[in-house]
Amino acid sequence: MATTYPYGYGTTRYSMVQYEKLTTVKYLHPEMWRRFRRLMELAAAAGVDLGVGTGWRIQPDPPPAGFAPPGNSHHESMPSPPEPRTATAVAIDTVPAKSWDWMESNLYKVGLRSFRKPSGWGYGGTNEPWHVQPVEIPAARSKRKVPYVLPVFPLPGDPPPDLGDFLMALTAEQQQQLYDRVMGSLPGPYSTGERPPTAGPRRFVLDDQDGGFLAALLERLAAKLEA
Repeated sequence: MATTYPYGYGTTRYSMVQYEKLTTVKYLHPEMWRRFRRLMELAAAAGVDLGVGTGWRIQPDPPPAGFAPPGNSHHESMPSPPEPRTATAVAIDTVPAKSWDWMESNLYKVGLRSFRKPSGWGYGGTNEPWHVQPVEIPAARSKRKVPYVLPVFPLPGDPPPDLGDFLMALTAEQQQQLYDRVMGSLPGPYSTGERPPTAGPRRFVLDDQDGGFLAALLERLAAKLEA
């Protein structure tokens, strides 16, 4: 029997095949969905229900309290309007609330971050522990009209990528942001980020589930940023 996942704000559950037919999922950026899909699968393997409340949407106009105005939400396609239905949305509001503690501890494994406060990466906006988006992009859309280009983030269980190719896809600013945000979201016991007693590159120690990728990524980023 296929695994099912919670969907929406009621009691609905869907298989992954059913999920990927939903409009709110189809118009997510493919890389955003790829990352969150793996997080849902990791959660299910850990006995945690995790799913999508809302992914892509058209922002209501006028926006209700707490909603960004039309054209200024990462939940929308880019540009928007007049072309609001393209697979370029990069935010998901997650369900159910009982999954958020587990989710917060595991987002870094799939290259996502939340709007939960207090924040380990400096987020200072409204506390929204349900909201997730890629680590590479800024918190606010700021009227952006050009779709984001997201590099393929190596996920647990995937063959490790060539780090050089991955880093070359990022600008210097994105490299710094990725370093800061991954470091800020890591659970404390998983990373020291300390320098060795003798001169040498900064070393990182992360859990084995990451196959050493994040440790290697952080070491490469640190070396590039400190060069």
